[in-house]
Amino acid sequence: DLGAQGDDVVEQRYRIEASFAEVLYAAPTAVKVTIDAPVRQRADGTLVSAPVGQGTTYSITSRRTALSPEVLRAADGEIPTDVAEQYAQQPVTTDRVREAALQVTEGAPTQYDKVLALQEWMGGRVEYSLDAPLAPKDQDVVDHFLFDAEQGWCEQIASSLVVLARANGMPARLVTG
Repeated sequence: DLGAQGDDVVEQRYRIEASFAEVLYAAPTAVKVTIDAPVRQRADGTLVSAPVGQGTTYSITSRRTALSPEVLRAADGEIPTDVAEQYAQQPVTTDRVREAALQVTEGAPTQYDKVLALQEWMGGRVEYSLDAPLAPKDQDVVDHFLFDAEQGWCEQIASSLVVLARANGMPARLVTG
């Protein structure tokens, strides 16, 4: 992981408020973990510990490479097979969502530019609201959010961006915490 050699150092300290946790949150790329539990790292970079309880604290030191639009555009290229298989599957969604995803990104030369186009499109049509309506049980959640409700909270916004990115063949995953 080239990020582990980066010059940008991030220090984080967490306290578990849930009754227990196994996944440790951290900025990429963790180079030091301080916790009173065994820790392992999955192939996708996720840090996993033995179950720890409420009140547990841990510290993470991460290093990352400084990013810029130029660096992100230059990183455009072939997606590793294991990443594509796990994070770039075509989403289960409506034709309307898939068509919008492709139309919005048409002409964008890189994946970075496609994400910017999707972000701009979403920002122009939806707004953040904790009082947003839920999708009806018989309707696609992302379709309802983007075209009917046009308002939602963090998870609706983030999961919709994941669906739109994957509809374009770009690897994306939802992370909450």
